[in-house]
Amino acid sequence: MEVGNAARAGAQYVNVNGPSSYTTSGNSCGTPSNTFTCAIKSATSLGTNVTVSVGNAYCGCQSGTTYTTETFSPPCNVCNTIYTSNCCPAGQTPVTLAQVNASYTYTPIFSYLGFGPSNGFNLTAQATALLY
Repeated sequence: MEVGNAARAGAQYVNVNGPSSYTTSGNSCGTPSNTFTCAIKSATSLGTNVTVSVGNAYCGCQSGTTYTTETFSPPCNVCNTIYTSNCCPAGQTPVTLAQVNASYTYTPIFSYLGFGPSNGFNLTAQATALLY
């Protein structure tokens, strides 16, 4: 649950602040405290032990409740006389998305009669950020 919260917090931060707002370089939360890393740390109690990354942006086309992932990269546009390829058909809304991935290694305090990995359990979660 906490790992999922970290992924969702990262996606929300990118959604609100834009695709160029995140950086995962350094894992400190100093001044200013309104950074991508601080958003993740404040959303969970995992602190510096959670790792969060943001994948490359990708395009999709939406028509009502139907969504189609496309293979072309942003900018995402509607097909017209200017954009004739790598675009969404007329009547569909182009959207730009990015996947936020979070991971955390949980190491139990006690080993249970030798069951489970000695280096802990890797927990992962993903969330999708709508960029624009």
